[in-house]
Amino acid sequence: MDNVHVAEGTPPVLALDIGTRSIVGLLAFPQDDGRMQIVDAEAVAHDDRAMRDGQVHDIPEVGRRIGLLVDRMAARNGWRPRRAYVAAAGRALATSEAEADLAVGRPGQVTEELLRQLTVAGVARAVEGLKGGAAGRNSPHGFHCVGFSVVRYLLDNEPMANPLGQRGERVQARIIATFLPRIVTDGLILALKRADLEVAGLTLEPIAAANVALAPTMRSLNLALIDIGAGTSDIALTRDGAVTGYAMVPMAGDAMTEALAQGYLLDFPEAERLKIAYGDRSPVEPEPPPLLASDILGASIRVSADDLDALMQPVIADLSGRIAGEILMLNARAPAAVVCIGGGSLTPRLATAIARSLGLPPARVGVRGADMIKSVDLSALADRPDLVALLSSPTGVTPLGIAWGALYEPGFHFVDAWVRAAGDEGVTPDAEQRVQVLELGRATVFDALIAAGVRARELAGRPGLGLAVRVNGQIRLVPGTPGQDAAVTVDGKPASLDAPLLAGAHIAYSPASDGTDAQAQVGDLAEAALLSFVLEDRPVAVRPRLEVDGRAVEPQASLHDGAEVSCDRSLQALLSQAGVFLDRQPLRFTLDGIPQELPRRSFVLRVDGEPAGPTTELSGGERVEVRVIEHAAPRVADVVPDGAASAIGLFLNGEPLRIPVRSIKVRREGVEISLESPVLEGDQLTVESSAPPILADLLALIQAELVVSASPATRLDLQIDGEPAAFTSPLGENAHVEARWVPMGWHADGVQHLARDRQSSDATMENL
Repeated sequence: MDNVHVAEGTPPVLALDIGTRSIVGLLAFPQDDGRMQIVDAEAVAHDDRAMRDGQVHDIPEVGRRIGLLVDRMAARNGWRPRRAYVAAAGRALATSEAEADLAVGRPGQVTEELLRQLTVAGVARAVEGLKGGAAGRNSPHGFHCVGFSVVRYLLDNEPMANPLGQRGERVQARIIATFLPRIVTDGLILALKRADLEVAGLTLEPIAAANVALAPTMRSLNLALIDIGAGTSDIALTRDGAVTGYAMVPMAGDAMTEALAQGYLLDFPEAERLKIAYGDRSPVEPEPPPLLASDILGASIRVSADDLDALMQPVIADLSGRIAGEILMLNARAPAAVVCIGGGSLTPRLATAIARSLGLPPARVGVRGADMIKSVDLSALADRPDLVALLSSPTGVTPLGIAWGALYEPGFHFVDAWVRAAGDEGVTPDAEQRVQVLELGRATVFDALIAAGVRARELAGRPGLGLAVRVNGQIRLVPGTPGQDAAVTVDGKPASLDAPLLAGAHIAYSPASDGTDAQAQVGDLAEAALLSFVLEDRPVAVRPRLEVDGRAVEPQASLHDGAEVSCDRSLQALLSQAGVFLDRQPLRFTLDGIPQELPRRSFVLRVDGEPAGPTTELSGGERVEVRVIEHAAPRVADVVPDGAASAIGLFLNGEPLRIPVRSIKVRREGVEISLESPVLEGDQLTVESSAPPILADLLALIQAELVVSASPATRLDLQIDGEPAAFTSPLGENAHVEARWVPMGWHADGVQHLARDRQSSDATMENL
């Protein structure tokens, strides 16, 4: 093979597929006919499991293997590349969809620049959507955007496959962007640095594979592309001419290797060799010979094809089920067909198992190798049949896709910058740190500082804590002073954190400073100035009463967060400041245990001639009138109501009735007092009968009824509680009285009970 000379013209791009089991590197040139020529290639296997599930686990070891691969290519070509395009596996993949729209403007035709701006705007919105979602909140180190696809275009709300060159007023795009945690992408970047390589571009493995495995003409179909590697199975879906979604299953060829290692007590490399031998068997061989292996104890074992099948099929069923589950969840139904690539796709019966899990005919799930890709020219590798075979197999699709994207797809690139703290100019050259920032169309100075490990806390000053207090029931907020953001210079000139980042920029920063916490005095929030008004004909100037949390304070008193502030501008409070007290304290006492209140004095208040009350607030300048009405001290007779404690309850001929007592007594704390005695503050008064009523009192109450019921031939028979009674017999509480007219010469059968008219009886009692 001829050496690659780069003295003139553009050098080839270096594409690296850093897989779980091996690293494949390609040097590629674009051709005038739109094809891609591979001018050199190299493959290096990992010595141990430095990569797991598509993620770098041993940065020094992976960097050493990358350096070995690049050294071999440099030795053949006399030129060592300094930049490489790489792809990340879909481990911990997150996706975010967003829409963007732009006015077409003059001359009314969609240009390439407009579509680029539209795409960048859509990706930026997808980034913001990811940050606000669950994935963004659960990733403390943030995400890197590793790829995007335009799902659809709209031109003036009409679907358009490619609006380039079309005329309209507004163009829209729906973007699906894919992201990986920074811990995944940073591992790749640091491993490349170990090999003295910079990251020229970064994409996602299923995006790279789709670049060459699914031609644009195929993407109108609803297809699923599955890149089955060693650690992950990456999935891409197409429909209506676009890639519509990505997914990942954290399981692939290594799961089968581990099953063999566990089943036959093999170390990992030996189990991997046995798995490859299992996949290389001829499917038409009727009775394949047993495979030989050595277990970890050094014993030779012979493994039959049936035993291998029995051990491998549960793992294959599990993997195919997981892949099908992700496809169905993302696509909502089985796709029209499935294209399998990657070394794991060569596992016998895996494609059939995927078809079964999706409910597709076996013919709709196929394994595709790079030999079917017409856009790749491998003729320069004619003297390297091993590499031609590798790149023509399903394993070669992803590295070819990475190279294709580096040449023909916009993708994302990294911007180099240097960062240092202000004041480190003359210390050492090492004080300036070189960083690489993933360029999303609008990389900023802030991105470079974060990439240099500067904490966001050092870049944005925190505002001082505010005060929240309640003044007369209304919440008032006092903000702290704002923080000062970091002072930043770019190439010696002041710049903002959101300034665009240019390649090769030298950035210096001074840490941000926090604002001060809020401070306030009572007088700052409450009206503490003198308030003037006219009281009768006398001018008055007083200061409203100020309280904080119920305690009187001066206007200079400091406030704390959550303080309850009151500024009493009520008429009663201002008059008290002027020496006029609206003392409405009532006279309080108890009567038979029941609390009682009586006014001592009352007030008539007017403000500017209008009626007012004690709570009326003044604003200043009013004319206030106060008229006091004094009330005489009450007597005991004034507070004892008619009938209070002066009636008893009894039953007359079985019906309840209350009758007044003949007289009452009033006692103050057990001592009898006159009804003319004044009632004093805190008196405890009790009212009681001085003499119980007698039967004659009852007969007087029902006199009218007695007259109506009387006759010359009868006499009045009286009984109390079943015993004969006289007119002077005393009546007690709940006594049962019988009053009836009986004939002369009374006997039991001739009893005539007193017929009572309740209404007249009640009226009689009312008169009494």
